[in-house]
Amino acid sequence: MAAKGPFDLGNIHFTMVETTRPTGVDEVRKLLEAAPRVAFVRANEGIVVQELDRELMRDLGRPRADLWEVALWEHAIAVRPDGGEIDLVCHVPNEAIAIPDTIDAIRSRTVLEADAARSIGKTDASLGIRRRFLWSGASVGVGAG
Repeated sequence: MAAKGPFDLGNIHFTMVETTRPTGVDEVRKLLEAAPRVAFVRANEGIVVQELDRELMRDLGRPRADLWEVALWEHAIAVRPDGGEIDLVCHVPNEAIAIPDTIDAIRSRTVLEADAARSIGKTDASLGIRRRFLWSGASVGVGAG
């Protein structure tokens, strides 16, 4: 599935995953919460795609307003009634994953850190990678107006 829009800072992905066994939304959410570099966002927090990159990341003090995480719309996680397909909507900015993964690759290649999970933890901490940008019930002026 594709979307047409002014997505010059990244891409919106509509992902449909066929499962090998029935699953539910709660199981999918828990699995994604455990994945590094995935940050849940909610439209009711005022987060829309372009403002996510430009405004919120600036507000968080990110250099060049970079969004290193994959922003996944939590309220849009859906599972087909028979549990055989998962639907996700996420925003993958141009610098997401590539920058932190490159740092991890350099660490691995130069043997500065052989353990992938520890390298990911170090990179995420140094860049300030988050699991959420705002918290439930919070709203900002982002996208308003």
